Amino acid sequence: PKLLPPLYLAYNTNAAGDSGKVHSDVRKRYLEGDTFIAESMQALGALADKLKEALVTGDHDAIPALLRENFRIRRTVYGDAVVGARNIAMIDLAAEHGFAGKFTGSGGAIVCCRDTSLSLAEAGGDEGAPPKKRQKG
Repeated sequence: PKLLPPLYLAYNTNAAGDSGKVHSDVRKRYLEGDTFIAESMQALGALADKLKEALVTGDHDAIPALLRENFRIRRTVYGDAVVGARNIAMIDLAAEHGFAGKFTGSGGAIVCCRDTSLSLAEAGGDEGAPPKKRQKG
């Protein structure tokens, strides 16, 4: 816990999914030698290594980008139909308020951390101003 930055959990009880259904197709594709899936899983593993390094070295500023990249890869692998509009909306809402987020599992909940590289105005905290939309990318 000492290595972690402040983390936040958000959830939507209407957005949870069945992890068996979610993962079965991707597992099948991986076992069949789908290179896109294999490369995506390797990229997720590399992100985990980078996150561990950021935690050990105290580089909390690196964590938001890693969380965003994790979500981007997962969304690409599973597709929007599987990820679900409600789950995507949670990630987007967090981003609109200056947080980066990723799923804690197969959907329904996200873990977020504040992106300290954003100004208060960019994060929607400028004296009650509405949050600014962030570019997807």
